[in-house]
Amino acid sequence: MFKSYTQLPFVDEKAKVNASYYVTKLLSKLIKDCRHLLSDNFIFQQDGAPAHTAALAQDDQEEMLWFHWKKRMATEFARSQSIGLS
Repeated sequence: MFKSYTQLPFVDEKAKVNASYYVTKLLSKLIKDCRHLLSDNFIFQQDGAPAHTAALAQDDQEEMLWFHWKKRMATEFARSQSIGLS
């Protein structure tokens, strides 16, 4: 079993955690911690909080997903070419 911890993100006092705050102040830190601990081998799961389901947050996460998927596929393609699979 994998046991590790991320940094505890603190929310500014009296801050309203809307989609903008979530994307700019929290999401990138959470993803960075996950990548540090697990490389790209993790599932990022959220609940249905309005800040998580807002279009801004969903768009940002989709953009991150595609960026890392393309990076990973380019690496896999280069590796397959180096061993003559393509």
